[in-house]
Amino acid sequence: MSTIDLTGRDDFIINKALAYAVVCIQNLPKERRPNSDMSDMLDILRHRASPEAVAVFASSAEISTGLTGDFLEEVEPDRLGEIPSPDKFEFNNRFAEMHTTLSSATEEAGLPSNGLL
Repeated sequence: MSTIDLTGRDDFIINKALAYAVVCIQNLPKERRPNSDMSDMLDILRHRASPEAVAVFASSAEISTGLTGDFLEEVEPDRLGEIPSPDKFEFNNRFAEMHTTLSSATEEAGLPSNGLL
């Protein structure tokens, strides 16, 4: 794996792409969702970015696509017996706090949220 930063913002672009992918996959019909891929994408994004940053990427993906996503969702994995680690629960609590803060800030600023935040 290369460690070269081609654009100067590779991490940002990768995190944003992961958030967009998760939102899009979550809006597929359940029988067509690649749950294992979606679960891995969420894990990668949660590992790469802080809960606050994930909340920003999630909100951006929701607003840009007009779709809603659930980044707190514990995915029904294709792998049987997977149990979320305690770290995921802590992450989800921090993410929920940041998402609420972003929603409130958007409302207070008078910005349109389209009901997505």
